[in-house]
Formats: sequence, structure tokens, C-alpha cells
Amino acid sequence: MRYNQAYYPDDEWKSPLMPVTIAPNHPAIIEYLAWIKQARQQTDAQHEGNVRYGFATLLERTSKLAKLTLVQEYSARTVKNNRVRYDGIVRDDSNLTHGYWEAKDTQDDLEAEIRKKRVAGYAFKNIIFEDSRTAV
Repeated sequence: MRYNQAYYPDDEWKSPLMPVTIAPNHPAIIEYLAWIKQARQQTDAQHEGNVRYGFATLLERTSKLAKLTLVQEYSARTVKNNRVRYDGIVRDDSNLTHGYWEAKDTQDDLEAEIRKKRVAGYAFKNIIFEDSRTAV
């Protein structure tokens, strides 16, 4: 939603939901790539509980740039009243959800996991699925 510039000129007011551009050389991106490189060297630590840490940190740091907050392990009810648990949601100060995050093991078939979540009733508007190698 755009605000009326006649009432809120650009120099007086900025929407907290304006898009934020994050450059590839942003410190959060550099730290994430370094973390991934180190994590991939630990072949016995490729499970979701370990690999999701790096992306959670990246998502948390970059969300703050848009004045949003990452809430991890968020439980919700679907439209069919099923209970689901997201690895994370990103929301604003008014508790409005702006996105969802699901982490998967590097050994998982990401496409199959996405299909399972769709059947379970997870929200599919502005959701990211990732396994530290691929993000959908």
C-alpha cells in the first residue's frame, strides 16, 4: 500500500515496509557464506538443526534492516485448523506476518518436502524453503 505523498512528503515520513536492497557484499551475506563453507566441511553435521543456524542468523540480521523481526519455531493453525510449525516467520511491530521460512536437511529432497508442506496446509504466500544449498 502506498501512502499519500500529499500528506506525507518523502522527507517527512518513510514507510517501515519499504523494500530494502541488500548488496552481495553486505556483512550478513559475507558471514553467512563463510558459515556455510565451514559447515559443509563438517560432513557429520548436515542435519537441519545445524544447517539452519546460518540462515536463521542471516534472516534475522537482514530482517532488521526492514524493521522486521524473525520469530523462530512459530506454531500456527491452518485454514483447516491443523497445527503447523514454521522454522520461522518474519513480522513487524504490529505482529503482522510478512514471510515464512522452512529449513530442510541437505540430504532431503527439497521438492518432495515442499509438496508435503503444501499438503499439510502451510502458507505458501511469501515462503522460502532452503537447505543451505538451494532456496525456493
